[in-house]
Amino acid sequence: MIGRSRAAPGDPARLVRAVRYFAEKAGVYGMVAGQCLDVQAEGRPVTLAELQAIHRAKTGALLQAAVVTGGILGGADAAAEDALAEFGAAFGLAFQITDDILDATGDAAALGKPTGSDAANNKETYITLLGPAGAAQAAAEATAKAVAALTPLGERAALLQGIAACCLKRDR
Repeated sequence: MIGRSRAAPGDPARLVRAVRYFAEKAGVYGMVAGQCLDVQAEGRPVTLAELQAIHRAKTGALLQAAVVTGGILGGADAAAEDALAEFGAAFGLAFQITDDILDATGDAAALGKPTGSDAANNKETYITLLGPAGAAQAAAEATAKAVAALTPLGERAALLQGIAACCLKRDR
């Protein structure tokens, strides 16, 4: 049959947990909530705490959903799932801060999209709240927190730790 895998679907209990976790992070307490907060913040000043809450709910929840769901499907224990969730939250924040930096300072050709849209839309970002140096420092701190969260996983976490480190240095 076209489009159907012949591989075993995995442990049904794990599949249910993974789908439930993903749905929670995508839903009204995750990405949907973050998008609502983001829309409500348009056109008004926000505090750093508000901006962090928006991005934890949006980008943080998205990355938590990806890494924790993978962990669940791979048979991770509760401690590993917790480490993955902490990583996803911190990495999501680091990714978003880096995205704000690139929108303000990046090369549109390298990024493959226009830059300066946040400023043109009068949107609060880590750059507007912390300045370029402060935003870079916040991105570095969030990346360090993400990498450290995976320490209990040892060598199994090397790929995710490398991805987090690369994100901090990205130019696109």
